[in-house]
Amino acid sequence: MINIKPFVCAEGDFSIDVADFLIRQANSALIERGVFKLVLSGGRTPVGIFDELVIRQEEVEWSKVELFWLDERCVPVDSDQSNFGNCKRSLINRLKVKPKYFPMYHSGKTEACANEYERVLRACCESEEFPQFDLILLGVGVDGHVASIFPNSGALNEVKRWVVSSVAPVAPLERITLTFPVINAAKNIVIIAKGKEKKWVFDAFYSEKIDKMIPVNGIERKKNIHWFLGEELK
Repeated sequence: MINIKPFVCAEGDFSIDVADFLIRQANSALIERGVFKLVLSGGRTPVGIFDELVIRQEEVEWSKVELFWLDERCVPVDSDQSNFGNCKRSLINRLKVKPKYFPMYHSGKTEACANEYERVLRACCESEEFPQFDLILLGVGVDGHVASIFPNSGALNEVKRWVVSSVAPVAPLERITLTFPVINAAKNIVIIAKGKEKKWVFDAFYSEKIDKMIPVNGIERKKNIHWFLGEELK
């Protein structure tokens, strides 16, 4: 087991600390390769991070950033439950220089949408077995789910597909999600967690006995894993 010390953020500085890490990774990738491929998560926690990125937007050459999405709820873009819609309102629309972005759209049956997004990824990512994104931003749920991969989901065991449809235990039920092979191929994985109710998820990830039925345990234990925890999880 790799012993990775998590970065514990003070509650008030959580978004600042994560945004600072993302900016440093972006600039490193831009110097090295001229592009920064970033996969964004949904939920409430990233919104504060987006605010910080907007404040510090002059520190990143956004025209050379490419944004992708970890998962999506099958709702209209203008819904407050749309991961892309929330990011567009909170981040993209507020940037003076726009990045390229490749959202997951819901335009029919979820399986067809998953197939379409996989085609999008294959068209704009290098032709490897799985795409190597520079950084994937992951939140975790109180049930241990990541992306839209939930306990007892068929997506837990997917090893070939890049994108699959998924059914959530709570509404909106229909989802589209990246798979673990894609997540694990990323150069860096940032996992963000706030709230005491999620401490057991972090503990399960570092347990000597890995329970594969807990979705977060589908993430490989590698040195490119970066946990950012709220002060209450210290």
